[in-house]
Amino acid sequence: MSNKDTWFEVWQLSGNKPSDILQTLITTVHVEILLQFIDIFEIDSKMLESIDEHYFIALFDSVEYSKIEDLLSKLPIEYATSICHNLVTTLRNLEHLSFTVDIISKWNLVDHNNILKDIKISLSILSCFTQSEQENLWCLIAEPSTIVEMLVMNTRLEKLGQVLEKIRPDLENCEFDESELSLEKIDEILRTYAEKSLEFRVVLQPEVKFINSPESSKLLQSLDSINFTTAPKYFVMPEMVPAKTEWVENYEVTECMCCAQTTFSMFNRRHHCRRCGRVVCGTCSVKRMHVPTYENILVRVCLDCYDQAQQDGAGTSSSKSEASIRTLAVDWLLTDDTTHNEIVREEFSYEYAPSVSLCLSILKHHSKNEEYPKFLLDQCDAMLRLLQPMYSESLQEIDYLLVIKMLKSLAIAAKMLSAQCMLQWGSSLADRILSQADLLGLLAERDCLHLIPTTTPSQVRYIDANTLRRLRDKLLEREQWNLALEVSTKAGLDNAGMSITQMYCIQSKALWLSGRALGYKSGGRVFEPGLR
Repeated sequence: MSNKDTWFEVWQLSGNKPSDILQTLITTVHVEILLQFIDIFEIDSKMLESIDEHYFIALFDSVEYSKIEDLLSKLPIEYATSICHNLVTTLRNLEHLSFTVDIISKWNLVDHNNILKDIKISLSILSCFTQSEQENLWCLIAEPSTIVEMLVMNTRLEKLGQVLEKIRPDLENCEFDESELSLEKIDEILRTYAEKSLEFRVVLQPEVKFINSPESSKLLQSLDSINFTTAPKYFVMPEMVPAKTEWVENYEVTECMCCAQTTFSMFNRRHHCRRCGRVVCGTCSVKRMHVPTYENILVRVCLDCYDQAQQDGAGTSSSKSEASIRTLAVDWLLTDDTTHNEIVREEFSYEYAPSVSLCLSILKHHSKNEEYPKFLLDQCDAMLRLLQPMYSESLQEIDYLLVIKMLKSLAIAAKMLSAQCMLQWGSSLADRILSQADLLGLLAERDCLHLIPTTTPSQVRYIDANTLRRLRDKLLEREQWNLALEVSTKAGLDNAGMSITQMYCIQSKALWLSGRALGYKSGGRVFEPGLR
């Protein structure tokens, strides 16, 4: 157009070659002239499809929203729909996105309103984050539940509270739908990760021994052969990444296979190195790096594999290899890739589980409904199962007294919430659990939990009176007089059912112990009754 001398020549060119004029106008941001040109020369709809989303992106920073809406209205409806959908996945500005979503909603350019609702909720969620924090969340613009899940995984509970406060008014009046975010779905996420915060990763058998048999771990045998034939003093990373089915089993080791110093327990937890499959402690698995078969996800590895991987990559100054090795202080990141998310969820665990305080902190954001105390009571049931005797001795890896304290904390919380939710059966059950926790604590203090007679699966929630009588009789057989009397009293058993001899033994033993204590203090001798 610049080589035309008069406006008449420009007008002629516009009529003869409107596509040339259109392409010239698209290179500018003079949207008012473009709109007038389209109206005056009635530009063909096919020709208008040369206006793509990139032109609209350029307009957002310099043109009023009303002009952008006018231009969109000139486009064929199918093409305008495509443009708006592309803008939703391309724009990285909350105001621009909000405008685009409003256009889609107002013009009814989407078949499924659920998707649109989720995007609107995601925009509200993203408004709670800084621009740098938003970078990892744009890909989840249509999946607000995944953003909420990621906050819970990374224990960003204060930020979670801000997000829920922001979106709760939009969710309270919505009907439950599996395809979109709802309060029910958020509650389900909270319960899922609250349960993970109470995970007990212990070996439930009294003694762990290596078993040299064909059934023992093939990986252990192959690792032994590799390290025996090369360098006995140093661990050699296997050439191939072992499959999960080939990992060393938890029950095969009692101490860290890397440092050989940490003995595993309820809080010195077992971790598997994803590169070699060995069982190692938390201190020896603070590193993460990329491992084949785990896509681009940074996974937990032991220090031995980390050091060898670093040495193997020392000759190549690749920034990619340097970036692939990081410490464990990395966020759990979810994306819009389903396969990636499945691996991340499978790898996930809370570093300091089991933790009642973390569990209750997560559930603080749960709706105050019947599911809340019911979940806590279910977790109490799981802990009671853990305290049930399975062998003739206590398990070394479980701190029973601490588990009982955790049980009491959960039961008290369940009782309070049951009262708030008018759940009478929940309050009654919580009281029963607390009563049993006191009894179990009494036995745990004297290392007598394993003496509880085994019960049927239907009785795992609490010990019935018949089992308690059998326990009392067993304590009497072992001459645990005072404990037998305490158990009988605390459990509210009918002492009249005890034999005269048993009552005599209890009372005589108690008197004798009392007299012996006085005798020791006075330096005199104490008469012993005819007891064994």
